[in-house]
Amino acid sequence: MRFSRATAVLISVLLGGCDTAVQVSEMNRKMDVINADLKKTLGFEAQIGWNIHNGTLTQITVLLPADKVGEQSIRQLKDMTYPVVIKHFDKAPQAFQLVTVFEREL
Repeated sequence: MRFSRATAVLISVLLGGCDTAVQVSEMNRKMDVINADLKKTLGFEAQIGWNIHNGTLTQITVLLPADKVGEQSIRQLKDMTYPVVIKHFDKAPQAFQLVTVFEREL
């Protein structure tokens, strides 16, 4: 059976995509564990976002509901969240973002 160059490229892309799917699945599993740990630490649920570029974790974003944060400083929140998130990775991300989310008033 003869393969064309386009077929070889397509197979390469699809196999590369399998690795990406595995990475996404693994990250989603980690995020579930991190969310549970953050809820224990903070006393409320946070949302987690992440970005991977070429297999490298480049960014983690933790979104905190403003009505739950209260009067805590960003430094206090960082000191509470960063260690909880980072312990689940072999290497820290290039960027760690902490975001306060304000709900829209109706």
